[in-house]
Amino acid sequence: MEVGAVSILADEEIRVIVQGITGREAASFTKDMLDYGTKVMAGVTPGKGGQEVHGVPVFDTVKEALREYPSQASVISVPPPMVLEAALEAMHNAISLLVIVTERVPRRDVIQILEIASDCGARVIGPNTLGLISPHKVKLGMAGGP
Repeated sequence: MEVGAVSILADEEIRVIVQGITGREAASFTKDMLDYGTKVMAGVTPGKGGQEVHGVPVFDTVKEALREYPSQASVISVPPPMVLEAALEAMHNAISLLVIVTERVPRRDVIQILEIASDCGARVIGPNTLGLISPHKVKLGMAGGP
């Protein structure tokens, strides 16, 4: 890698799902992401399929969401004990970029997520992150404010 080279993780073409979209925090940053121009294709919350959040359709599983709306990235905002399951579901369904905004994720879960991400070639931002932003193009999570 060249000195000063920066990897582009997301651009204006990336398609995104939000896991935990029906939660207060996720619903709020989803609106901000949409307002910024991010292509939020679908949300996932088990048991809430069929709803909409800011016009974004909600599905019960990542697999169902991706069947209708193929996407490359997931922003994960679920309770700490559920992060491992959510991340594994995303990676199992070929999501290549995970942005985990949840804080207080158990360390063992983080280690497992990172090991599996390494094995399948996925990239992980977080946990406990504000997200990432490519100015004037895309934002994933809360980075950059509303």
